[in-house]
Amino acid sequence: MHLKEKQKATSGIEDRLSSFMDEKLSDSFVDRFRRTFNRYAVAASYLLLVGTAAFFVFRNTGNKLTDTYSDPQLAYLEAEKTLMFVSEKINLGMQPLSNIEAMNTGTRPLKSLEKMEENLAIFGFFTFVNQSSSIK
Repeated sequence: MHLKEKQKATSGIEDRLSSFMDEKLSDSFVDRFRRTFNRYAVAASYLLLVGTAAFFVFRNTGNKLTDTYSDPQLAYLEAEKTLMFVSEKINLGMQPLSNIEAMNTGTRPLKSLEKMEENLAIFGFFTFVNQSSSIK
């Protein structure tokens, strides 16, 4: 091989290398980001699909619920004890509200005054009608 042929061969490689580098450098960040994002999106959807399928398959194969007490009387006593505990806690929380009940009982006599005021308003309307009929 002569020197000119070697130069032509190397210049062809340089041209191909230069065009390859230009091609890679012209590949924008946005395009690379989109490709990477699409790959992650496909992987995430695949994992979600597999996870959901595994959940539904293994959900039904778990332990079945069994009774904790073989004697119904013991179960009843335990349920009664639990409900009494809950009732005590609720009653303890309701004690501060007893003051509101005392205020409501103090305002109950005023309800009759409201009713009386409504009746007087109706009576005032009839008085107005009576006066307007006597103006003729």
